[in-house]
Amino acid sequence: MRYINFLMAAAFALLASSCHDGGQRGVGTEPMAQIAVEKHAEILSLPIEVKAKRVTIQDGLPSNVVTDMQQDQKGFLWFSTHNGLARYDGNVVTTYFDKDSTGASAFIGRTKKALEDVTYKKLWVYSSSETFTCLNMVDGKVEKYCQEIEKLHFTKWKLVRDGMFWLWGAKDGAMLVDYRSGSFLIRRFSQAEIGSSRVPLIDSLDKDNVVLCTTDKVFLYSEGRLSCIAKGMRMSRTRPFHHEMLMVSEKGDVYVLRQGKLQRFSHVAYVDGEVATGDLLLGNRWIVFTNRRSFSIDVRTGKVAECEGEWLIPNGRVLTDNKGRKWIYNKTGELRLVRQDKLVPLILFPQQTTNYIDHERFHIVEDNHGLIWISTYGKGLFVFNQNLTQSQHFVADQLGESPIASNYLLGIIADRHDGVWVSSEYGGVSHIQVMDKGVERIYPNGEGNMDFSNVVRMVKKMNDGTVMVGTREGSLYHYSADMSQVLGKSHFDSNVYGIVQMPNGETWIGTRGKGVYGAKGLDFKDRNVFCMASDAKHRMWIGTFGKGLSLVMPRKDGYEVKTFFADSVGLNEVRCMAIDKHGVLWCGTSGGLIRIPTDEFVKDASRFKTYVRDYEIRDVLVDRQGRLWLSASGDGLVQVEQGDGEAEPKFHVFNTSNGLVNNLVQSVVDTPDGNLWISTQQGVTAWNARKKSFENYMFSRNPMGNVYNENSAVCLDDGRVVLGGNYGLTIIQPSRLSHVSGLTDVVFTSYPYSDEIELTYEQRSPNIHFSTLDYSDVRNVKYTYRLEGFDQAWSKPSSTPWAAYQKLPAGKYVLHVKACTSDGIWGKESTLVIRVKPPFYLTSWAIMIYVLLVLGVIILVVKFVHDKNVLRNRIRFEQELTRYKLVFFTNIAHEFRTPLTLMQGSLEKEKRIMKANRWQTELEKTIRVMDKSVQRMLRLIDQLLEFRKMQAGKLKLSLQETDAVMFVKGICRMFDDAAESKEIAYSFESSEPSRAVFLDQQMIDKVVFNLLSNAFKYTPAKGSISVSLSFTDVMTIRVADTGVGIPQEKRAQLFSRFMQSSYTGESVGIGLHLTHELVKTHHGEIAYQENEGGGSVFVVTLPLQKDCYEASDFLVKDSPILKAELAKERDEQEEKTTDAVPSAPSAPLNRRTILLIEDDNDVREFLLSELESCFDLKVASDGKAGIAMAKELDVDLIVSDVMMPGMNGFELTKRLKNSFETSHIPIILLTALSTDENVLEGTESGADAYITKPFSPQLLMARILQLLNQREILRQKFGKEPQEIRSAMLSNEQDSLFVKRLDSIVYSRLGEQDLSVDKVAGLLHLGRTIFYKKVRGTTGYTPNEYIRVIRLRKAAELLKEGEKNVSEVAYAVGFDNPYYFSKCFKEQYGMPPSQYRS
Repeated sequence: MRYINFLMAAAFALLASSCHDGGQRGVGTEPMAQIAVEKHAEILSLPIEVKAKRVTIQDGLPSNVVTDMQQDQKGFLWFSTHNGLARYDGNVVTTYFDKDSTGASAFIGRTKKALEDVTYKKLWVYSSSETFTCLNMVDGKVEKYCQEIEKLHFTKWKLVRDGMFWLWGAKDGAMLVDYRSGSFLIRRFSQAEIGSSRVPLIDSLDKDNVVLCTTDKVFLYSEGRLSCIAKGMRMSRTRPFHHEMLMVSEKGDVYVLRQGKLQRFSHVAYVDGEVATGDLLLGNRWIVFTNRRSFSIDVRTGKVAECEGEWLIPNGRVLTDNKGRKWIYNKTGELRLVRQDKLVPLILFPQQTTNYIDHERFHIVEDNHGLIWISTYGKGLFVFNQNLTQSQHFVADQLGESPIASNYLLGIIADRHDGVWVSSEYGGVSHIQVMDKGVERIYPNGEGNMDFSNVVRMVKKMNDGTVMVGTREGSLYHYSADMSQVLGKSHFDSNVYGIVQMPNGETWIGTRGKGVYGAKGLDFKDRNVFCMASDAKHRMWIGTFGKGLSLVMPRKDGYEVKTFFADSVGLNEVRCMAIDKHGVLWCGTSGGLIRIPTDEFVKDASRFKTYVRDYEIRDVLVDRQGRLWLSASGDGLVQVEQGDGEAEPKFHVFNTSNGLVNNLVQSVVDTPDGNLWISTQQGVTAWNARKKSFENYMFSRNPMGNVYNENSAVCLDDGRVVLGGNYGLTIIQPSRLSHVSGLTDVVFTSYPYSDEIELTYEQRSPNIHFSTLDYSDVRNVKYTYRLEGFDQAWSKPSSTPWAAYQKLPAGKYVLHVKACTSDGIWGKESTLVIRVKPPFYLTSWAIMIYVLLVLGVIILVVKFVHDKNVLRNRIRFEQELTRYKLVFFTNIAHEFRTPLTLMQGSLEKEKRIMKANRWQTELEKTIRVMDKSVQRMLRLIDQLLEFRKMQAGKLKLSLQETDAVMFVKGICRMFDDAAESKEIAYSFESSEPSRAVFLDQQMIDKVVFNLLSNAFKYTPAKGSISVSLSFTDVMTIRVADTGVGIPQEKRAQLFSRFMQSSYTGESVGIGLHLTHELVKTHHGEIAYQENEGGGSVFVVTLPLQKDCYEASDFLVKDSPILKAELAKERDEQEEKTTDAVPSAPSAPLNRRTILLIEDDNDVREFLLSELESCFDLKVASDGKAGIAMAKELDVDLIVSDVMMPGMNGFELTKRLKNSFETSHIPIILLTALSTDENVLEGTESGADAYITKPFSPQLLMARILQLLNQREILRQKFGKEPQEIRSAMLSNEQDSLFVKRLDSIVYSRLGEQDLSVDKVAGLLHLGRTIFYKKVRGTTGYTPNEYIRVIRLRKAAELLKEGEKNVSEVAYAVGFDNPYYFSKCFKEQYGMPPSQYRS
């Protein structure tokens, strides 16, 4: 390789001849302004790097045209804009508008300038409408100092002393505003008093003497009196001089005002049309500029001389900067600084461009760095050094990277810190800060190259003080000790990360990826070398990234290399190293710190220690005092306090909470004064050893310019610090840095001029803003606050510049606020006393009124309570009476169902007898009338029960899909007889022949039935009633009649519970009220209309969309309620199609035993008479007796009433189903409780069927036969079909478990021919009787039959397998006689075993 014999001196000597002069340095944004004097010795190097922040409309500025700026005594910035006045505190822009009587704002429009009266805290604002506004800076309100202020026009002003403000102009004379007494005292100087309304000039000798000049007179205002001191002359310029005043008239006469008298002492020979344009005092000379030339007047002798040379400046105008320097301009583009008796000219505008502007709007300030800033209108911003020998020009650009937004600048000021504020036309305000002047930046490969060629990865100082710089492009630069020259440059195939000079003259260069160059005889290729260090015995320690630490020791024939930590994760990435004065090698790795005593380690490789394994250490420094410092990326700066002897070191961490600019520390270097400079991935921090504090810096406005790299920090011999980063080299001269620790005193910007505020009770949720009024964004100010009397502790520090509290109780509080900069230094506390006034109702006078009111109210309350108690008792009595009535009727309604059952059953029996005997139709008609009366009685009972449910809030929908036309039509047909008897024209019509709709059938049945009942009730004979059904988006049911109608006065309460007061006894009833509630529950509406021909029309509308209802409103497919209804419909249908019930069941052979449990004797006797011919009936009169009989007898089915004393039917069912002895018995419940809740309760208790009273005996008979036949069918199928048939016969878990245990025992003993019932019962631990009933109840077979069926089923399986003959199968399943086996098999399967096998 061509670099293998590289020697630093020779290589850089060869390269020096091809190097250019020094490193490339930063240049300005524009060519320097032309300076028309010879250069002086350099004081400050330009160009400078600046950063800028803009404040525009987006930040709350009223307008982007800012004509004037100033900073008040508190530190606020005030902006006069074309749309009002604004105050800025660094965080918030506050605008000030004051509405006058016309609604217009006093500040809206062009505010041009503002002037502060510090003593009286007033701000005078001048607007383009030639009016002045006085703003009270304490409360932010406009003070009206003159009633005619809107009508007066002034253009000039002067604050001659605190509290005395003079206004004058060319229209309304002059005005003195005196507010020293606390109120405004106005004195007008109008034409009537001074003889003219035009006042061109007012000037002050001192605080007590003011000169007022009109167009032809001169007045002196002294001690409150105005006196005329000259007439017939018009002064054009005045200039106070000591205790006198110099004046020059328009005719050129020069006067001096001494001790109240005006004396002429010289004359300037003006030519026609010559007028004064400016003047200045220069020692004892008064220089007066005219529109044609300039004159010098000796103020001691009065001698006048025309100026020549550089002082001959026609149209000269004079500016004064913030340092008192005088500047002269005259619309030539040339600005001249007055320096003693000489002029220093600056050409800022080309001569030809001055004709396109009205006049140059130069504004000049000097900042805290000593730089002079000049703003122009059209040529941007210039900055000069003190001697004006260097300059830099800033102009606006399209990309917005320039510090100014426009070249048309309207003003400039320097704030109290390091900032310069520039206002522009349409560009808002720019806050410009100089990136510290003690910093220089060098770009190794030229400023224009922002690629890897200028990214510095290594900076090392050599033994001779020169500096080696390695870049990410593989270039290695050799700089002189003062960094002013490049002594050499070379390029490598990989990046240079380390360089060491050996005693033998060799220079070892470590690279990432290519190993080490310059070491003859060392084979160290293809290694990622990060760092190198030579110890006192000239052994080379090389840290690699990924291959651990290598020790290179010289030998006679070359070098010996040993490697350590290569396989240790984290420790094998050695990033940096340093050797202390004790010969200890400290290695910083990606996995912590390694301490290696070199001599001991060479002999014994186990002699090392590791620390802080969770740190990634980027740099290790042993400073001049022997202290050890670590750069821990992400954790901050770490100081290692080494212990004595074997004591463990202590680690002290400094991070952002201590003032560090960033925790991602890259490099650290110390300077001769004991300070540390820490570079991070975002900024630089200096540790001031004397102050024990951090000082943070951002040296570039570009964020990438503040990014620094590891292994790239050295201190030059002259004390300067060199840091390498992504934008080349940053050279810091600490002695020239102007770090400001920051004024961290807090100002309450919401109440800046008050130490105490008082809030009304409505204002008890204050939002108080505060600021340090430090406009520098280098420091990230953090605030913490505590409200004494409310908060227990200080708030968590944050950058939020306000404190918000909600609903503070009345009382006194003290708000404490303090702030700190990024240096971590907290300022002193600022306090604000806050008094929250109590609400008006808690004041003392209010409490007195309360006492009087309470006494009066007590009297009224006693009377009111007495009267109300009487009324309440009456209402309570009525309510209780109504409730008792409803409970009584509800109970009666349930009781009615029992006799109705007997009546309905008897009628059905009579129907059967009549049909059997073919009796005459007259009896049939009588029975039909009685049956209709029973059905009507049932409907009335149902309505009463529904009303009771409605009153208890338990009305619920049970929607199912229904043919609405057929359903409503069926209800209508019930009234055919009534229509026929009263000769009423009765009709039904529908817009569709059929329509499937989701309805609650019970509710709609009651609604239609009630409406038709009322219609037939109140419609006289030969009237008409019509029912119509239509479908659109809704279903509409319309019932119209020609009856008596509803009186107008009663229609409002038509759907109330009782139409009349209950006291009159004329209650109409609950029918329409119930109908209304049912329709409402159905999400529908019911309305009354008057029939045109007389009578009433009731219109019911119901929604058709399913999404109108909740999911719980629909009856699900397996709902017990729906099952009960379907079963009822099926049984009723069977009842209608069956002429008669057979006298005895056809199957099974043995009569079935039915247990009837009923407490009512009549019902019990009735059911006995109906059922005893078909079943073996056992009777019990209550639940306890029923349970005893069920356990004692072998019962096939139980029929029980629900409403019984002692134990109701629900509890009876639960006990029977939970008992092992009776859980297999089917149960049918009979009850008068017909609600959905009762059906659910009966089903959940375990009932197999639920029949509501009144019921048909044939219905009960059908349900009994259905349950018994169903179990018989399943029993027969079980003997022939698969096992799953059995699950349908088992009604609960107890029965299923019993059958499983039974099958297990039988199947396990099939081969035992002597397997008996007693033996199986014993194995199940059951008595013979219980076992017999249980087997027969769960399987339908006797125990012997069941065992035989199991044997035969097993035999069938064996025959199908075909491995055994018939005899073998017979013996295998427990038969001792093959012939008997064949006979039984044929009975079971209908064929002999031999045939079944084939």
